[in-house]
Amino acid sequence: MRLPPTRASALVLNIVEGFVDDPSPRAAAAALLSVFDQMGWSTDGYQIEDVAEGKLTTLRFGSRPLIATFQVAGLPITARVGLAENGSGASLRVLQDTAGRWIEIGDLAVAIEFDSSLLQPVESGSARVQIDAALKVRVDRQWNVELKPKASLSLSWSRIANLPVELKLDNLLFDVRSDTTPPEISALGYDSSFIGIYAETASLRILPELRFGAERGFTLKAS
Repeated sequence: MRLPPTRASALVLNIVEGFVDDPSPRAAAAALLSVFDQMGWSTDGYQIEDVAEGKLTTLRFGSRPLIATFQVAGLPITARVGLAENGSGASLRVLQDTAGRWIEIGDLAVAIEFDSSLLQPVESGSARVQIDAALKVRVDRQWNVELKPKASLSLSWSRIANLPVELKLDNLLFDVRSDTTPPEISALGYDSSFIGIYAETASLRILPELRFGAERGFTLKAS
């Protein structure tokens, strides 16, 4: 269906609001989505079709929208959100599963950037440390949110602040739900209330500036 330029946030919010059981968090969701309005996320049409997983609504954009930027409250971390390349041009897809359990919004390109006061890149040519991901956002009927990256996420070797210490994290999981926990995290003894970041492998490198007796620097690896 063709539309005059319409705020994509309004269409997404209407879809989600008609799906969730409790509409009370609508104001908070609208405030979050308003950032996309400021960056010109206006759609000129949409298509609804039945697919194997459920009902798919595809919002089309005449041109690729600008990247929306979010500052993580209280942390020197910035999240930048745009549209991922999905082979169908500039579009945003909203999928409601057949059983009516969740709605999934994708595909989004997300970059999580760390301020240099927290992490500094080790590799030359990088101005800031950042984690890039193509992901989908899943919302269930109780507004529980799940982040579903398309590939495993890692933090490359980064120096911690101005300390002679470098950190590397592999296979990261971002658990933002309070009602369930991924099996990798629950296996460590955490219950469903856990919210945080899990790394399958963490490596710590102490640089030669630090001396331990006759030893200068060392590397630790934990899984």
